[in-house]
Amino acid sequence: MTPCAEIINEHYLKVPVVRRKDYVIRLEEHLEGTFIHCDVHTWTKTTAQSLACDFKLLCELHGGPIHALHDTRDRKHEKFLKFYGFEVLRHHEDTLEIWIWRNNGKPI
Repeated sequence: MTPCAEIINEHYLKVPVVRRKDYVIRLEEHLEGTFIHCDVHTWTKTTAQSLACDFKLLCELHGGPIHALHDTRDRKHEKFLKFYGFEVLRHHEDTLEIWIWRNNGKPI
């Protein structure tokens, strides 16, 4: 008997959960938890406001925790993660970190 595909690959595919003209938010279930991915196509003040509302609703519906992978050389991504309430959970490799957002009434 072979193990199911999810165990072999340790994760599910990235599933789009919010699709907007200017951005897409995807969630990926992994053995270590839920990971979020966000592709922003156009960044404006309106995009930022809309994304903040969608992210807040997504977190309320999901219940947390939600993880994000971060390359420590990417300062813009770090600013983005901090803006949305993520904090460093652990260092994974030389330049890779795992950040976490917990829905326990407020971010960590």
